[in-house]
Amino acid sequence: MRLRFASIVLTGLLIGGGCAAGGRDVRPRAQAAAAPATRPANLAANLTLDQIEPRPTLPKAHPTTGPAPIESLVLYARSRDAMAQNQRYSAINLIEQALQIDPDSFDLNYALGRAYIGTGGLTDRAISAFERAAEIQPNNLEIQTELGRAYQTRNDSAKAIERFRLAMQTEDYAAGDSLAAVVDYRLGLLLEQKGNSRAALECYLHLLNRLQYPSPGTRASPEVNYLLSRPELVYEAIGHLQELLGEYEEALRTYQHVADHATGELAPQAWIIQVLLKLHRNNEALSAATDVVRTFHASPESIALLRDVHEKTGSAQHFTDALRELYRQHPDDKAILFALADTLAGSGHLPQAAEMLARGVDVSGANIEVIQRLYHLWADRDETTEAIRLIVRTSAVHPESTGEVQDLFSDLARPSRKVPLRLAALQKLAVPPAEQAALQYWIWQLATMTGRTAVARASLEQSASATPVFDPACRTLLTIYLNRTDVNPQTRQQSAQTLINSVRSRGRNDLAMELTGLMELGANQNEQALRDFNEAISLSPRSIGSPDLRLEHALSVQRQGDLGRFETLLWKLLGDRPHYTAAYELLLAYYQQSGNESQEWTLINSWLGAEPSSVPARLNLVKGLLSQHRDEDALAQMRRLFDDHPDDAAVVGNLISLLRSANQVQQLMELLEAERTRHPGNRPVVESLVLLYSRDNRLNDATRVLDAARIAVATDPDQLYFVAGLYHQIDQPQMTEQILQDVLKLDPNHPQAGNDLGYTWADAGKNLDRAESMIRSAVKAEPENTSYLDSLGWVLYKRSHFDQAAPIFEQASQPLEDADPVVLDHMGDNLYRLGRAADARQSWQRSLQKMGDQPERKDLRDLRLILQSKIRQADANQSVDVAPVAEAPQSREQAKN
Repeated sequence: MRLRFASIVLTGLLIGGGCAAGGRDVRPRAQAAAAPATRPANLAANLTLDQIEPRPTLPKAHPTTGPAPIESLVLYARSRDAMAQNQRYSAINLIEQALQIDPDSFDLNYALGRAYIGTGGLTDRAISAFERAAEIQPNNLEIQTELGRAYQTRNDSAKAIERFRLAMQTEDYAAGDSLAAVVDYRLGLLLEQKGNSRAALECYLHLLNRLQYPSPGTRASPEVNYLLSRPELVYEAIGHLQELLGEYEEALRTYQHVADHATGELAPQAWIIQVLLKLHRNNEALSAATDVVRTFHASPESIALLRDVHEKTGSAQHFTDALRELYRQHPDDKAILFALADTLAGSGHLPQAAEMLARGVDVSGANIEVIQRLYHLWADRDETTEAIRLIVRTSAVHPESTGEVQDLFSDLARPSRKVPLRLAALQKLAVPPAEQAALQYWIWQLATMTGRTAVARASLEQSASATPVFDPACRTLLTIYLNRTDVNPQTRQQSAQTLINSVRSRGRNDLAMELTGLMELGANQNEQALRDFNEAISLSPRSIGSPDLRLEHALSVQRQGDLGRFETLLWKLLGDRPHYTAAYELLLAYYQQSGNESQEWTLINSWLGAEPSSVPARLNLVKGLLSQHRDEDALAQMRRLFDDHPDDAAVVGNLISLLRSANQVQQLMELLEAERTRHPGNRPVVESLVLLYSRDNRLNDATRVLDAARIAVATDPDQLYFVAGLYHQIDQPQMTEQILQDVLKLDPNHPQAGNDLGYTWADAGKNLDRAESMIRSAVKAEPENTSYLDSLGWVLYKRSHFDQAAPIFEQASQPLEDADPVVLDHMGDNLYRLGRAADARQSWQRSLQKMGDQPERKDLRDLRLILQSKIRQADANQSVDVAPVAEAPQSREQAKN
C-alpha cells in the first residue's frame, strides 16, 4: 500500500532540492486515525493564509547606485569560470574579494549565497549573503525563494514561511513565473506541518492550478517537473487536507480522482472507504471494501480493510459471512479461500477451516498452494498426524504431486520440530487401503532419513508392488536397482527388468515404457531412451504426462544435443508446475555449466517468485551473488536464510563455508552459539559446533554443547541416539554408553542403539547375555544390515560360539568386494579360532587391502598395524594374537546345545 503523498513524494523532492522534510505522519491512509466528525476545533487549522499572523510585508528596495566597478566585474567573471570548473572554494574567495570592492551588489551577494549553498555545510553563510541580496532587491522571486529553501534546510520553519509568503508578494509570482509553483508547494508543506490545514490547502490548490495550466518554463524546476508527471500526488495531499478539515464530500471527489488515475493501487480505494465511513455511508463502504477484496484477490491488505470496515460499522460478527459470500461467488479464487480459512482458524473454527481447504484441494486438482496452506494449518499447530495424513492422501490421489509435497514432508520430519514425525508413529498410521502404497513410500523416506535401511527397503518394495501401481515408488526402486554397487551389471539389469515387467503386468504400459527409458538413459542409450519417453507420454492417461516423466524426457532431449528444445521443455514444465524443485535444479545446473549468467538469474528470480521461501532457491541466489563477487550481498542473504532456517543442514553447512572463506570465524561461532543457546537441540548446529570445537582441540566447549543438547532432547530417542554418536566422536565412551542405555529405556526396540550398545559391551567382554539379546533384536528388525550382523558375530565370538559366528560373519562380508575391513578382521579371528589358519590369513589380507580403498576412519587408525602383525605371525607359523574371548571356549557339542 503506498504511503501518504507528503511523506514520500514531497520528502523525496526536498532531499533532491537540498532541503529536509518535516515530521509528517507516514502511516498508511487506511490505517490512519479517523478525523473528527465535524470541522476541526483547532482555530489554526481553519485559518486562511491571509489570517495567519504575523503577516509579512515586502519591504522597499534599496537599489545600488552607479555602475559596478571594473575590478569587481573581473573578479566576478573569474568566479563564474571557477564555478564552471567546480572550483567552488576558489569561486567563493573571488566573490568575497569582489564584494569588498562592491558590497551593495545584488548579483555578487546572490552569487556568494549560491556558492555557499553548494558546499553543503555553510547554510548560515549562505543565508547572510541572501539576506543582503534581499535587502537590495526584495521584490525578487528568486532570492525570496532561495531564502525560504535555506531556512527550510536549517529547520527554521517560521522564517521559511515568512520568506515564501514574501515571495508570493513579488511581481514575478503574480505573473506566473515557474518558481511560483515551487513556492506554493514548499509553503503548503510547511503550513501543513504546522497544522495550518486551510492555508496549506490554499497553497496546494494554487499548485494544482499551475500544474493544470503550466506556463512556459514551468518544467525548468525539477520539483515541479516531477509533479507535472504525477499530478495525482497533489490530489492526494489535497484530499488528505480536505479530510482533516471535515470536508468529506470534497475529499471523496478528490480521492476518486486519484483512484481513477491510479488503477491497480489499493491505497486510494482505502481512502475512499474511510471517507464513506466518516460520512456514515456504511453500506457503500461495505460494498466498496468487498469489491476491493475481489479486485485485489484477497490480499492481506484488502482483507484487513474489509475487517476494519466491519468493525467500524458494528458488524464484525458478519465479517466471516462476507468472506463466505465472496468465496461462494468466486470459488476458484484461492486468495479468498485462504482469507476465509485463516479467519475461521483464527476464530477457533479450525475443523471448518481445514474442511474448506480440503475441498479446495479436491476442486483445484491438488493445487500445491492450497495443499501448502492446509499443511501449515495443521503443522503450525503441531497437529503432526493430520499434516502427514494430508501428505499421504495427496500423493495417493495425485501421485504426480509427490515431488511437490516433498518439502512439506521434510519440514514435518525435522527433528527440531516441537512434535516431529516419528517412524514408529508413521508405521502405525491408519489409512484407507487405497493410500497404503503412498504410506509405505513415505515410510521409506523417513526410514532412510533415520538410518533404518532394512525398514526402508521393505517399505519401498511393498509400495512398488502395490496395485494400483504407485509411480513414485517404482521410479525410486528402479533407480536404486540401477545404482547398486554390491551386484554385477547383469544382476542390476535383471532386477530392473523384473520390476518393469511387474509394472506392465499390472496394466501400466505407460510407466513400464518410462522405466525402460530410464534404464536406457542410465546406460547412455540416449536415442532409444528418447523414443521410449515419447511413447510413454503418448500412452500416459494424463495428456501432458507426470512432471517426473516430462523432466526425464527433457533430459533425454538434452543428451541428444537439442539444447534449445531442452530449455523450452523445462520452461514449459515450470510454467505448468512452478513449485517443481527438480526442474529448477536441472535447468539451473545447465545454465551454470554453460556460463549463461543472464538466464541463470532469470531462472533464480522465477524460482523465488514462485517459492519465495524455498531453501534451494535462496541458496542458489547466494551462489549467484558470490559468482558476481558480491560477497557482502551474499553474506547478508545467507544470514537471513540462517535466521529463517537455522535447523536446515544445507543452510548451516553453507553458512559455515561462506563465513570461514570470508575469515569471519568469530562471527560464525557467535551466530552458531546464539542459535544453540535459543535451541540447544538444533541438530545441524550442535553437530557443526562439536566438529569445529574438536578440530581446535576445544573439547571442553564441545562437551558443553553436547551436555546442553543431551538435556534438550532427553525424551527423544532418535535425537538422543544422535547425541550419543557425537560423544563417541570426541572420545567420551562412558557418556556414549550411558546415553545409549537412556535411548533404550525410551525405546527398547531401537535397533541402532541396541546394536551399538551391544557391540560396545561385547567388545569389552561384559553383559554378554544382554548384549546378544539387544543385537539379535536389531538383526531381527534389519536382517540384512551388515553392521548388525557383524555385531552379532562378534558377541558370539566373545562368547566362544565360533561355529555359530562363522556363518554370520560370512553373511556380513558379502559381497567380498564390498566387505568392511573390520568385518573381514573379525571373520579372520573367528576362522583362526576354528583352526582354519590359512582362511584366516586370507581374510586379514583382504581387510588390509580394503583399508586402502577406505577414507580415513577413526576405527581403522590402529587396525592396520594389528593386521600386519597378525599376517607376520601367521607367515612365521607363530601363534597369532587374535582378539580375546570373554567366556571360556565350549566344545562343539556344548556350542550346538
